[in-house]
Amino acid sequence: MNRDVKTINELLLDCIQGHKVSYVSTDRACYDEDQLQMPVEILNTIEGGSLPPHVLDLKIGSPIMAIRNIDPAAGVCNGTRLIVNSLGTNVIEAI
Repeated sequence: MNRDVKTINELLLDCIQGHKVSYVSTDRACYDEDQLQMPVEILNTIEGGSLPPHVLDLKIGSPIMAIRNIDPAAGVCNGTRLIVNSLGTNVIEAI
């Protein structure tokens, strides 16, 4: 179950040394007419296998998995496992 995976991920993240960086998802559309008429609080609680969490906590050395085809030519496709190499403000670098 997703909640069990979330608990295991939190426990394993605590085992990795280093500073934890939290990334928060965007909760509004660029154009008002594109927005759903649903409270943001409800949208932020939706968790599914194909959606990233609203708050993503990472540390350098964390294993991650791509959930989109980012760069198929370089082999970074849905399901590719990577290790976090660097955590920037808006960029996560992984190998």
